[in-house]
Amino acid sequence: TGKMTNFEKIKQMSVEDMAEMLLDASEKHFTYCNHCSYQSFYAPHCTSSNLRTDCVYAIKKWLESEVDTN
Repeated sequence: TGKMTNFEKIKQMSVEDMAEMLLDASEKHFTYCNHCSYQSFYAPHCTSSNLRTDCVYAIKKWLESEVDTN
């Protein structure tokens, strides 16, 4: 089996699977924040002065990263 990015996984999801994934992501404090240099783990520690630009960048990096199977 080849590696899959988060974006590729999302494209294959049902609406129900996506709703569960979004709930899980919010409970894990925004997984995509781990791809941002402005903060360590979740939003309350963010030091960005331009959240819109920096968050979009972090989300894009997360979407393009390989799925974490853990």
